[in-house]
Amino acid sequence: MIMPDTELGILLLAVLFDITIGEPPRHLHPVVWMGWVIDQMDRRIVRRGGACDIIRGTGVLATTILLFGISTFLIMEVAGLWPLIEILAGGIILKTTFSYRYFRDSIKAVLDGLRGGDIEGARSRVSMLVSRETSGLDAPHLVSATIESAAENLVDGIIAPLLFFAVFGIVGAVIYRVVNTADSMLGYRDSPYRDVGFASARLDDILNFIPARIGGVLICLACGRGFDVMIEDRKRCTSPNSCYPMGAMAGGLGIWLEKPGYYRINERGRAPDVEDIERCLEVMGIVFLIMIMIGVGMVSIAGS
Repeated sequence: MIMPDTELGILLLAVLFDITIGEPPRHLHPVVWMGWVIDQMDRRIVRRGGACDIIRGTGVLATTILLFGISTFLIMEVAGLWPLIEILAGGIILKTTFSYRYFRDSIKAVLDGLRGGDIEGARSRVSMLVSRETSGLDAPHLVSATIESAAENLVDGIIAPLLFFAVFGIVGAVIYRVVNTADSMLGYRDSPYRDVGFASARLDDILNFIPARIGGVLICLACGRGFDVMIEDRKRCTSPNSCYPMGAMAGGLGIWLEKPGYYRINERGRAPDVEDIERCLEVMGIVFLIMIMIGVGMVSIAGS
């Protein structure tokens, strides 16, 4: 069992690693390993549709959860024999479940491209952040897509894993990351993933239910406004969670956010411009800091 002081050390070390070092090399990154395992099992599924594919997809998810959950538990049990090694191992593993610096730098790259007039470069960078086609997007919609990605990543890239760590420890954070990774790879509504990704998508919705709403509130607090838009537009997305942080960001920045043909959030807002990405980055930093304080508080309370 990890002691509260050790958990606090793990959390602070993970944050330090994220800010100063960033992501480990791809060949050493557990999330890349998760993706590889999921992909290998998915390749072996013969699609027949319906319940059979749902069962197979559930098997892929369950197997990956068990593999990485048990591995993490065993690593931490062995590391626990030496307190400093336990904190070091825990800090490294926890850091790989969340990322502030990487997303900040990715969004800043879009900002730099748009400020420099490199619209094609910005489209290419935005395409790495979102799943939509970006080749025909104009500047306001490129900004919108970037800010939407930032809002969602605040939830599943920072808030959720840190909350799961504070409540369930390292194994909880790793299992959350497995589910979120499986959803990003399999959780599509169209064939051939609709049935295979059913379990991953639904479980990801469940696990993000509370973090998404906390994220929306934290974004509104960071902006000093946006609660009304978040509540009014919370059901505009097909996802039960996505519109909370996106609505909060749109309302907080006073802009509309739109995925053409799917949704438009805060219709009363003005068109987003390049400087709104800068403001979004500031909001991200504030929310990250608040989330660290919440995590420290939860870990401390658990130990009192």
